[in-house]
Parts: sequence; structure tokens; C-alpha cells
Amino acid sequence: MRQLRLAAGMSIAKLAERVHYSKSHLSKIERGEKRPNVEIARRCDAVLGSGRTLAALLEADNPALPAAPGYSEALIASGEGMLPMAAASGWVIRLGPDGSGQFVVPGHTGREFLDNPALMSWAPVAATKGSAAMLGGTIDGLRTMARSMSPAVIFPVLVGTLQAIRIEAAGATGERWARLMSLLGLGTELAGWLAQELGDHHMSTWWTDQATEIASLVGDDDLWAYSLIRKSLMALYKRNHGLAIGLASAAASRAGTSPRTGWLAAQRLAQAHALAGDATLSLRAADRAATMLPTLENPAVDDANLTQLVRGWCLYELGFLDQAIEVFDREVPKIGPDAIRSTARFSIRQALAHASAGNVEQSCHIVQGIVGDVTMVDSATIRSDLHLLTHGLHRWNQRPQVASVQAHLNAAMQGRLYP
Repeated sequence: MRQLRLAAGMSIAKLAERVHYSKSHLSKIERGEKRPNVEIARRCDAVLGSGRTLAALLEADNPALPAAPGYSEALIASGEGMLPMAAASGWVIRLGPDGSGQFVVPGHTGREFLDNPALMSWAPVAATKGSAAMLGGTIDGLRTMARSMSPAVIFPVLVGTLQAIRIEAAGATGERWARLMSLLGLGTELAGWLAQELGDHHMSTWWTDQATEIASLVGDDDLWAYSLIRKSLMALYKRNHGLAIGLASAAASRAGTSPRTGWLAAQRLAQAHALAGDATLSLRAADRAATMLPTLENPAVDDANLTQLVRGWCLYELGFLDQAIEVFDREVPKIGPDAIRSTARFSIRQALAHASAGNVEQSCHIVQGIVGDVTMVDSATIRSDLHLLTHGLHRWNQRPQVASVQAHLNAAMQGRLYP
């Protein structure tokens, strides 16, 4: 770091000012008395214009995590599965692929059933001729609800809907079968996302694998690529940039995908390259996502906003704090009122950027305004950013406002509204 700093003609005091760390802290790093972390390395790389030289030096001691194991048993070929549903007394529902099922209240079995219907069962059902459009509308509605509600509320409803689609598909043929199977794939991809938000990586992988297999079964290239984009996001939150880049690249290069899927793949590539510390490839992918906006079919009002927020996410990861703050401060207020999950996610990133830049009061102000939404959406991935923010504010724990905010952050990480 000292060699790069001297080559750039920069004093250690000036570097400390630019990266928002003390001169003594950087001096200890240069003298080998203190080990740097990746955050400091990336900030110094960004300020010194050294690409990712310093960050790369740390990678040998911190290799990318291996890919998570996959689970290949297809949902459409599986036997009955158990679906626990939270209630005061506890419920268990078992759903068979032929439409049969059981509903159980644990502790009520045997002869008790004669007087107390604690156990229900139903026989296989014949294939019906319900509307695929209605079932698709249900999936879309649940996806919209998930923008502002806890995944624990949405998940049981979604699984019941997937069972209905599975039964419908069992008796369908031709184009109707393909349409229903694609719906089933979209629903299982959504289930994978909800499982990720609930903090269950194992089940998130399993559900998302089902989406990939269904896409392959019906020849749906767009769904196949979309499920890979979801897996790439899972890898990002595991800090596995190599896997994230590979998955997003495969999705981006898949022929027959929609412009929207290509746009999402470009954003994921931007984030993955940012996590790897490659500013050139990250910002190039972010620019590509921005240029694709006019090609999107049925564009949503928040598409442009999301594109910029992802760019801000990348700038923060790359260590360009001032630019990241500029983007977040401009774009976070534009997020729609119903997108509570996005507001919480990117507001925490905004607070992280301000804290990293030494804007402690502004970071605390942002947290105080968003902590209720963080608790409401109940997101494991957002809670992982809360841990980063707690660590980032730790340097200023002596300040009264920081101590108060830390108490609220700890409560939010435990799912409580108040300390």
C-alpha cells in the first residue's frame, strides 16, 4: 500500500482523509502492525487508482466460498411433502402430487378424531379445468405482496397455490400443459426467493433447482435464465463472487430470453463484478443494464430507479463512497410507497455508505426512519446488511446517537420493533 501511495504522490494524511480512516490506522497497516480488511483495501484501490491490486492481495487468505450443493429431485416427480404452518397450536399439512392430502394438528390422533376433527384427509382429485390465467394472477399477486410483507406470511399461501397448479398440470396437454408448467416454475422460483429471505439457504437452493429443472423440461429458456439469476443473487449474499459471475453470465448468454431477463442478468453481473473488486467490468455491466431500459416490455415505473440503485450498490462495494452516496441520496426517495422491502434494503445500504464516509449523524438519521420497515419485511438478507452497518458504526459508539441507533439495530436483527 505504501508503494502505491508514494507512486500516486499522496501523503498518508491525504489518503486517510479520502478513505475516512485515521492516519495512525493506515500507518499501522503500512508498517505491517495491523491487518487490513477488504473494505479498506477496496477504498484505497479506488482512491489510488490501483484497480484491485490491494484487494487481490487479501483474496489468497480469503478464497471464495464453494458452490452450495444442489438437490436434483424434481418437484413434479416428488412424493408427498410436509409443510409446517405456524399457528398457536401448530399445524401440519401433507400434500400429495395426485391432489390427496392430510391436515394434522399434532397431539390429536387415533380415536380422538371421532369426536375432534384434528385429522382431515382427502382423496386424490381428478384434473380440473380451471383458469391458468387466474392461477398466474395469484402468483403475480403473491410476488407483489412479498414487496411489503413478511415472507413467512406469503410462503404457506404460495405452496398451496403451487399444489393447485401441479394438480391442474397433471391433467393438461399441449400448450395448456406448457403454460401451467411455466407457472409452476415461476412459483417455485418465487418460493426459492422467499426461502432465502427467511434465511434458509438449503431450501432456497432446493426450490430454485426445481424452477431450473421445470424450465428445462418445458423448454422455457426465459424461465431457465431467470432461475439462474436468482441463484446468482443467492451466491452474492454468500459473498461467492466467482459463482455469482458464472451464473449471471450463463443467464445473460442464453438465447431466447426476454429483454427484461437480460436486463436483470446485466444488473446481477454488475453486482458480482463489484463484489470481486473489478470496477471496469462492474460499471460496464451497470451501463449495459441502463441502455437496455428502453427495450423492456411493459416497463414498470420503478425500473429506472432500480437500475440506478443497483449502480449505487456497486459503487459502494467498489469503495467509491462519494459517488455511491450521491446515487443513494438521489434515488432512495424515489422508491414507491408499496415497495417497503426495497426501501428497507437500499436505505440500509445508503446508511452504510454514509457511515463508511464518516457521515455518522446522517447514517443514524436514515436508520431511525427505516428500522420499522426493516422489522416489518422480516428479511434475512437485509439483516445481513444490518450486521455490516452495526460494525460500521462501532467506531463511533461513544456518540449518544450511535448508541441509541445500535440498540434499535440490535432489536431489528432480532425481529423486534423496539429495544
